Amino acid sequence: MLHVALGEEGGILAVELTDASVADATALPGLLEKVPNRVKRLTADGGYDRREVYEAARKRGATTVIPPRRDAVVSSGSVLSDRDAHIERIG
Repeated sequence: MLHVALGEEGGILAVELTDASVADATALPGLLEKVPNRVKRLTADGGYDRREVYEAARKRGATTVIPPRRDAVVSSGSVLSDRDAHIERIG
């Protein structure tokens, strides 16, 4: 499966090729590591609502815009602070 990181203007910043069995959220940390410049914001669909995605984004200094799952609850971890704020706004 081909995973692609796009910049604000739509240009390709990085690519990662994996087996079809690798979920997008699992591939994202490695993909982010390949982005050469600063990552300000990570915007993704709800399939990326996983702890490893938020950890990878935080490691790069990025804020996250990812819709939480329907059954999502507020957590007590700083890594998930963006997610928690989204849950509270939706709630």
